[in-house]
Amino acid sequence: LYGTGVTPEIVIADDLWMVNIDFGQINQVISNLAINAAQAMPEGGTLTVTAHNRTIDSPATSKCPAGDYVAVVFRDQGVGIPEDIIDKIFDPYFTTKSKGSGLGLFSCFNIIREHGGWLQASSEEMKGSTITFCLPAAKQQTDEEIEQRRVQA
Repeated sequence: LYGTGVTPEIVIADDLWMVNIDFGQINQVISNLAINAAQAMPEGGTLTVTAHNRTIDSPATSKCPAGDYVAVVFRDQGVGIPEDIIDKIFDPYFTTKSKGSGLGLFSCFNIIREHGGWLQASSEEMKGSTITFCLPAAKQQTDEEIEQRRVQA
C-alpha cells in the first residue's frame, strides 16, 4: 500500500488458531486483495484487515463443512462493486479495469479453495467492499504427538 494514500488498519485476534498453508500462495491472495482495495480507493482511505476464529456449526449456512476456521476480512472504503456484477468478480478473465487481466480474484478464489476454504464478497456502491476468506483451522496437536513426529523425523 506504500505510496497509495491508503492507510492499513490490521486487527488480529490474540487467540488466532493455526492454519496449514502454502505461505507463497496465501501471500499472493493477501497482496491481490490489498492491491484491489487500493485501486478501489484512488483518493485514499482505510483498508481494515481483521483475522479471527470462526466456528461453522451448520453447513447449510455456509459454503464450507462444519468445523473451525480462521476468517480474514478485507474491508475498504472504496467505490464498491455494482450489484449486477458482484457475482462475476471471481470468474476468470472478468475485469472492470482497462488494464486488468481478470485473473487476480480468480486466482485468489482458487488458492483459497485448494486450501479447503472459501472466499466471498459483499459490497455497497460508494461505501466500500468486504472480501472475506476462511481457511480450515489446523488440528490441535498434543505435546506427545509433536514429540512423536520429531522422533520419526
